[in-house]
Amino acid sequence: MNLDKYNHSKEAYIDAFNQYFGRDFFGLTMQEIREYRSYANGAWGGIKIQKYENRNMYFGGEMQTQADKTIDALGIYDSLLTQIPKKPERMNTLKQYLALSAISERPDFRRLPVKIKLWETRGFKKDPAKAKNSFYNNMKFDNLYKFYTSEIKGKPVVYIITSNIKKIDKQKLSKYGELKELKIKDIIRK
Repeated sequence: MNLDKYNHSKEAYIDAFNQYFGRDFFGLTMQEIREYRSYANGAWGGIKIQKYENRNMYFGGEMQTQADKTIDALGIYDSLLTQIPKKPERMNTLKQYLALSAISERPDFRRLPVKIKLWETRGFKKDPAKAKNSFYNNMKFDNLYKFYTSEIKGKPVVYIITSNIKKIDKQKLSKYGELKELKIKDIIRK
């Protein structure tokens, strides 16, 4: 899913959204798809940012599931993406994790010059951890939800499924949009 342009002022929101939605076992995707329903071996999703400011961001995600569970797993993933569940009770844990990770991500002295250059290309004038921690300490669930509604909700989505299509109900799959079947030769040149 293509999103708006990246601006360094969005980075704390992006980190919070990614952690809430699907960065690891804390995320909604893993819990809802794998842990609660056993539809997939793994599931994640999040906003990917570019190396430079003013380049478009995009949302990317992935699931690993059996062909016969594809429709069910996709249904859950799609519902999470199109109408993210409101779980404000997760905020304290989320805020603690983000604050600690902002501190622990500080590179060692050998990698610091490369990291500083990356920060500069993204528009930061100084170490972003300080600004992020200030945001995380004051963040409310409404901040996260408003970010989701302005950046993700309602944007067009493309799902790519690599599977044995004979084991997937195409009629149910068509609920998510126009279907295009591709052969390996359409994707990979020999």
